[in-house]
Amino acid sequence: MLCGHSYGGMVITEVGARMTAHVSAILYLDTFLPSDNESVLDIAGPEIQKNTIEAAGRLGGFGVPPFTAAQMNVNEKDRAWVDRLCTKQPLPTLVQKVGTIAAMENIPRKHYIMVEHGWFQWAYDRTKDRPGWTRETVSCGHDVMIDEPEFLANRLESLLT
Repeated sequence: MLCGHSYGGMVITEVGARMTAHVSAILYLDTFLPSDNESVLDIAGPEIQKNTIEAAGRLGGFGVPPFTAAQMNVNEKDRAWVDRLCTKQPLPTLVQKVGTIAAMENIPRKHYIMVEHGWFQWAYDRTKDRPGWTRETVSCGHDVMIDEPEFLANRLESLLT
């Protein structure tokens, strides 16, 4: 099983497409869902591309500052902890494109979970009416594994059985 959260959707999509025979389930957890030959910045569009590259330039090209836990709607008691753990996102990860990913559709069980903020509504919508996909929403912040760990554990288990 592959599970990816946020940027991790880019990674599991590429791995799923390359390793289809070894993956029985894939879970997209409020994350990017790229099409063939797309990068995060391709998906984000020109305005975000410009702002991201400018932000990385101000940081010496290393990376882009993380969103705060408050911006990601993490529950209040865990926000300081989450903010302490966040690091810059390396710019190359945002410009690297996935390859041809059509083989990923051969994975038997594909599930998308979107949280209530709806930033990834577009990705969630991509799964509608596609064979082999199931999907649902959950009422919590972007970091489901922090806000609703039991819910997530149950979904992961259900995809394995």
